[in-house]
Amino acid sequence: GPCKSCKACVELELQPELPEIEVTEDLCSGCGVCVAVCGYDAPKLEKSDKGLAAVIDDLKCKRCGLCVSACPAGAITTTDGLVEATANIYAAL
Repeated sequence: GPCKSCKACVELELQPELPEIEVTEDLCSGCGVCVAVCGYDAPKLEKSDKGLAAVIDDLKCKRCGLCVSACPAGAITTTDGLVEATANIYAAL
């Protein structure tokens, strides 16, 4: 993934802190796209009431937002504008 966990986005005040990534299990289809795009092995598919659902390992997650952008169901979200902040960071480079 593009994020190297350098926290430059926090230092440059593009974001106040690294965000939390959340999975809405009811929306997750268990397709595995998040698993495929993550370079840090943070998302895993685990059994749920509906079959399979993504679960994010907070210790491995670098908050880069790739899984948020890639999720076709919109089941992986963050409430702090991570996707927009990431776009701003790349625009500033």
